[in-house]
Amino acid sequence: PSGSTRLNRKITIQEDDLRTHLFPKEYAYTIRLPWQSISVLAREVAKTLCDGTYMYLHEFGTDYRNWFDDPEYLTELKKLNDLRNYFAVGKNIIPRHEIAVITDDHTLNFLNQKPRYITRNIPETRAICMRETIGRIGAPFTEYLLSSFTDSKMPAHKLYIFLNTYKMTKAEKK
Repeated sequence: PSGSTRLNRKITIQEDDLRTHLFPKEYAYTIRLPWQSISVLAREVAKTLCDGTYMYLHEFGTDYRNWFDDPEYLTELKKLNDLRNYFAVGKNIIPRHEIAVITDDHTLNFLNQKPRYITRNIPETRAICMRETIGRIGAPFTEYLLSSFTDSKMPAHKLYIFLNTYKMTKAEKK
């Protein structure tokens, strides 16, 4: 989570393997039109700007055709890169979100992983899928690890959402 990495004076670099309209089959999501590919790319670039993080695109391809082999997509990618450079390069962007989402990196040790993250155990399914739901609340948030919650450097927030924190130490419970 970007909040925890920032507390420890590190940076977050996110690998994005964004599917585009050139991706040959359905997967986690399907994009069929060029403008949809550009919208997903713009959303991800905006997210990194808001979070003060970085990203790189991982090029995948099949049949000698890469996912990004579209002139319109590449033109928009250049514009978004220029925009990101204008706003971020050489600047210390620190988000000031009012919501903190606290996750526990050890929680998945207590859960069974099932194909496609769907299980018959409803609490388990919610624990795995809740991250996606939080991303749709309509307000920006900063993510932290549970271990960062007790760090004196962690800034105050108006709302704390604890996701899947099944096992906490006494200090974390306080």
